[in-house]
Amino acid sequence: MFLLSISFPFRIRVISEVSNPFLEQRSKWSEGYDNLMRRYGLFITLAQIRLTTTRLNRTFVQISCYCTYLWRLWFTMGLCCGLIIMVSSIFVLTITAIRSLLPKKHTELLLTPVLPGINIGWSELVYFIPAIAISGIFHEFGHAIAAISENVKVNGFGFFVMLIYPGAYVDLSSDHLTQISPFRQLKIYCAGAWHNIVLALFCIILVKNLSILLWPLYVVGGSVAVMNVHSASPLYNVLVQGDIISHINECHVQSTLTWRNCLNEIQRQPPSGYCVDIRALESRYRHTVKGSTVFDCCNRTASDICFSFKSMHMQKRSKVCLNARNTSSRSSCNTDLDCLINQRSTCVIPLLPKDYRLLRITRRKKKDVLYIDIPKQLTQAVSITNYLPRYSSLSVMIPENLERFLLYIISFSAALALLNLVPAYALDGQWALIALTEYFITSSNKHSVNRIRSIIQIIGTGLLVANVVIALRPFIT
Repeated sequence: MFLLSISFPFRIRVISEVSNPFLEQRSKWSEGYDNLMRRYGLFITLAQIRLTTTRLNRTFVQISCYCTYLWRLWFTMGLCCGLIIMVSSIFVLTITAIRSLLPKKHTELLLTPVLPGINIGWSELVYFIPAIAISGIFHEFGHAIAAISENVKVNGFGFFVMLIYPGAYVDLSSDHLTQISPFRQLKIYCAGAWHNIVLALFCIILVKNLSILLWPLYVVGGSVAVMNVHSASPLYNVLVQGDIISHINECHVQSTLTWRNCLNEIQRQPPSGYCVDIRALESRYRHTVKGSTVFDCCNRTASDICFSFKSMHMQKRSKVCLNARNTSSRSSCNTDLDCLINQRSTCVIPLLPKDYRLLRITRRKKKDVLYIDIPKQLTQAVSITNYLPRYSSLSVMIPENLERFLLYIISFSAALALLNLVPAYALDGQWALIALTEYFITSSNKHSVNRIRSIIQIIGTGLLVANVVIALRPFIT
């Protein structure tokens, strides 16, 4: 009988009830492996890789020794912010738990888990993993610098990867930490969340001013650029990444907002027509398929579509087959009165199913694209951006990718600040609550304060667990 214990990917220990001739040699290998791991501060298991180092300690000391007065002020601000976050975290978790009890239409969660391959695509990992790593490292930097500022020894700084999730941690001297006042402890415990809030605010400022930062490389305004076209859309491989769109029909597209507004307006208005010379119209009318279906009078020609018109000697509107590209290039109209400038012209209107429109997409330095569809569906089929490259070698995707990465950092950093200061067991919030209550404790109220602290920790832990279950419930059921 054998028991096999695997420590992936380097170590395999075999424990046998019978003697093993290779056990002694294996023990030497294992001892050598352990020495190697200790030398480099590595710890490797099946689901985790962890690296601890002291090489950053000198850097932390140098940073904290620069303008010590400003650092003390900085972390005092962090303490105030941390206490606000702690109270806010209880409020947010309570509201989220209550909202989960409401009918489904009211249950939009304030906190949503991010699970690659489930509610975000695997392609998002290129933003997801660095954003988590940066948020975690910045958080632990805050703890480390605050600790050294308060004369608490930093034993080491570490990084880890658990499954696919990266993170960081800081090892502080517990002896030094317990010897300083509760007020100074609070500054250390709140520093991580404080740095996360600062990081999130900094990234918000970058997002809001991204067009200014990218001005030497990209122009914003005047037109829009195509980023992606859905593979199921007929426009796939017709509109390509980097195409500059200036107009849709006669509506000038200056930004992503006007793109949506133009399509909504085209959808809302009745189908517009085009002014066509009557003589050319009557000539085409003689070659139009008579007695055809409502929308098809062109014998299924790819470049022609059916239009309706009414000439002066006709009692009712008739159908005529016209070339879509040539016709849509003429001046637009809604009635025959719009064509009175030229008395020999009349208004022809495309015959299309309900809500469908003939769309003419004008591209810079390229041929116009004609497309028949429901206008609102174009917003789903085509992704566009306001950023137009100044140089042909630049991709239109760079600003979008950068913005998405910054938004991920904002989301993860704010969530880390909020959740880490929940007064729950094993979180910074637990130690911050202990330090806060120690600040007010006296010999006469010690028992009552400890009881209140325990109650708050139980409530905080319960709310956190309840919210995790609520957030994961849609993915389990």
